[in-house]
Amino acid sequence: MEELMISFLVKKGTTDMFKYLKSKAHIIKEFAYDLKNLIEIPRVLHEKRKFLKSNNRGFKKDIFYFGSSTFKKNFVELYDKYHKTLTSSFLNNTINLILT
Repeated sequence: MEELMISFLVKKGTTDMFKYLKSKAHIIKEFAYDLKNLIEIPRVLHEKRKFLKSNNRGFKKDIFYFGSSTFKKNFVELYDKYHKTLTSSFLNNTINLILT
């Protein structure tokens, strides 16, 4: 019986997450568009891919390692903007569900 309840909760949570992401698709698409417009993004991703292909898999370097200080600043500003947009509505919905 517990297994059935757990699988229901996991399935319901997953379904809810997919519904939430689908409802925010326009925001996620805007974020992707803005990322594509960062001038350095193709070079940074290429350098990261090249680094991983050269048997450096044991070393972890994020994309900031490969970008300039301007790229880092612009990326973080974009990330913060969309993170706040997405999490604020998620938190508001969660609070409303808890209160009702």
